[in-house]
Amino acid sequence: MAPLAIEPAVTAALVAAGVSIATTFVTKLWLDRRAHRDVVEIDYEYEQRKALRVLIGRYHGSLLDSAISWHYRMSNLDANWRHGWLDISGHYGGPAYDKPAYYFRSTVYRFLALEAHCHLFGREQIFIDARVAQPSDLDFVKFVHALHWVMTDVALFKGLDYEALEMRDHITSDRLRALTEAFLHNGAVPSFRAFEARVEAEVQEGRPFDLERVFKFFDGVTREEERLRWDRLACLHLLTIAFIRQFGYEWTHPSGADVENAVSRIQHTRVAANFVEWLPRLGLENHPGLKDVSELLLCRVADG
Repeated sequence: MAPLAIEPAVTAALVAAGVSIATTFVTKLWLDRRAHRDVVEIDYEYEQRKALRVLIGRYHGSLLDSAISWHYRMSNLDANWRHGWLDISGHYGGPAYDKPAYYFRSTVYRFLALEAHCHLFGREQIFIDARVAQPSDLDFVKFVHALHWVMTDVALFKGLDYEALEMRDHITSDRLRALTEAFLHNGAVPSFRAFEARVEAEVQEGRPFDLERVFKFFDGVTREEERLRWDRLACLHLLTIAFIRQFGYEWTHPSGADVENAVSRIQHTRVAANFVEWLPRLGLENHPGLKDVSELLLCRVADG
């Protein structure tokens, strides 16, 4: 029997149908895979944002409280630096209720508490993908890193006569992390009472103690000294002011006068210029909380 002849038109229709079915199958498979990938990406971003939000929630209160405490101390120091309350000439021990001893130790304590909370937050945040964070949460991350940077980077003194290797007026990044870890007690920021008791005990032993590097940094700080550490602390204050404005309650917000006073404390216009120049590298050049700060600093630079 002769084979059944198939019309060319029928053959073409069958081929077209086969191609259509195959294309539909491949397209559906690709769409299903893409949909699955999109779902995975959405779930990933959601979980990362949630993790960061939870982490910020845990540290928001403590960091804000430390920032406000530092703001008050810097404002008070500006009004009283002439009394020499930070000039204790290496006598880190002494009566706990002696005015200079208290003022000096509490200043060091407030500084370490702020930096330690930054360190604790950063140590956990490093495992969270902040690239997918909400803008306000990402701002929190940026400020925490900036509060660490401002105490460690010699770029703040660019163009000035400063020997970086001597580390007189900055604390290297790794050293600051080590100091904040040494400051902690059982992984948490200690109370001021526990901090004082520990310092007193270590000083009485007559040996270098863990936090001596920070004590030496603050010992004798004055607005009129030739050293540059005052300006570094002033820049730290400007960042804490902006942080409080962004994440603090309305009644805690520093005033415009506070900003003007903090800017006026910077003794070297080169430091003011370097601070503004570095803000883009911190991702904070367009932050509204620093807009008037940058403008005032640039005015200082223009006025010389």
